[in-house]
Amino acid sequence: MKNLLLLTLLLLPFAARAAEAPSMSTPMGLSNTAISYFGYYSSEIQDVNAGNPSFYAYNLIAINYKLSSRFTVSARPTFTYDSAGIRYGEDMPARTKMADSHFALIDKAPFSLPFDLKTKAIYKIYVPTDPEWQQAGTYGGVGAELEMSKDFANGFSVGYYPKAFVLAQKQSTFVYQDSGMSLALPTQISRIEQWFRVSKYFGDKFNISQGIGLKDEYFNGTTVNQDAHSQYQLLETTLNFEVNDNIDLSFGIGQTSPIPLHSFSLYRDVETAYLVMTSIRM
Repeated sequence: MKNLLLLTLLLLPFAARAAEAPSMSTPMGLSNTAISYFGYYSSEIQDVNAGNPSFYAYNLIAINYKLSSRFTVSARPTFTYDSAGIRYGEDMPARTKMADSHFALIDKAPFSLPFDLKTKAIYKIYVPTDPEWQQAGTYGGVGAELEMSKDFANGFSVGYYPKAFVLAQKQSTFVYQDSGMSLALPTQISRIEQWFRVSKYFGDKFNISQGIGLKDEYFNGTTVNQDAHSQYQLLETTLNFEVNDNIDLSFGIGQTSPIPLHSFSLYRDVETAYLVMTSIRM
């Protein structure tokens, strides 16, 4: 469950941009086909300070087909990797597993807004490739993401990025087992995230951005280990580089804090991690 908390960081602008890979010509003449990769890598700060921290990676490979100048369809297998080491104060074995693989339809212009606001939408169908989803009896799910942003002449950009998904379950509770740990948990029904991001551009290749967000998770019921409704506030600060037309890199720090807060220390909470993100378009 803790792995899911760190994935609340703002993946949308980077993953969506990875899906917009330029066309890749092939001997078969598939000029509308492209392949891209998005990677998110993190290590929890307190575990870094304690020594022998684990390394977490979320990997998304997108196989894109351009239907028109507006629409692109994408098949997106995903997998995660946890290295051996300390994670959230616990010794963790190395582990690789499939994650939230899905099919996506990207709409580059879902609707027009005044004041030169740019919009983009992504509609998703999830398949139950994640072993933890399978353990919880998840059939699959549907989701949607929206991007609305405005660029200003002084190099600033402001964006709003809501996203949500709903899961289909065949049971209301399950026993979560991992690394010898066993917890009775309700199955998840849905998740809603809302992000605001402000970016300052220094030329075409570099920008600094600050994101603040809110995440709501809804479950089938309340147990000793999980409330029916959990809410978190999210922070993320990144330095973003465009290496070339096909590669973007981001370095930063992100934080997930439960609401209501019992204590809060900016970027020093136990749910705070160093992070690196990369987008490669081929």
